Amino acid sequence: MTKLNIYLTLPGNARQALEFYEKVFGIERDEFFTYKDMQSIDDNSTPEEGELVAHSALKFSNITLMIGDDMEKSPSFEVPTSYIVIMTDSREEADRIFAELSEGGKVEMPLADQPWGMYDGKVLDKFGTSWEVMLDE
Repeated sequence: MTKLNIYLTLPGNARQALEFYEKVFGIERDEFFTYKDMQSIDDNSTPEEGELVAHSALKFSNITLMIGDDMEKSPSFEVPTSYIVIMTDSREEADRIFAELSEGGKVEMPLADQPWGMYDGKVLDKFGTSWEVMLDE
């Protein structure tokens, strides 16, 4: 069964947002990794950047709210980016959905095996909606 989740990408304040949402919803984080934990920083990164949130999650009864900080520091990053996350049951389903969403859109991160253990990709569809397609094997 395909399941939809929400991913909030924030400009460096994901830790504060996560703490706020934990308090508001009375839910403790299920997952929490910094970029340093994920070994996703390079020699040009500052110690502060290593402490930014690479991934965190609050699991509600019917959806998961995932939150992370943007490491790209895009100059056009003025407001948080939200992704509709599709969790698939198979690579074939992930490939199909990703390909269809990519038609006329823009691939932001190719669908591939990622260091954090997911088959994962991001695409901005032709309507301007951001999607993340994932398979947790």
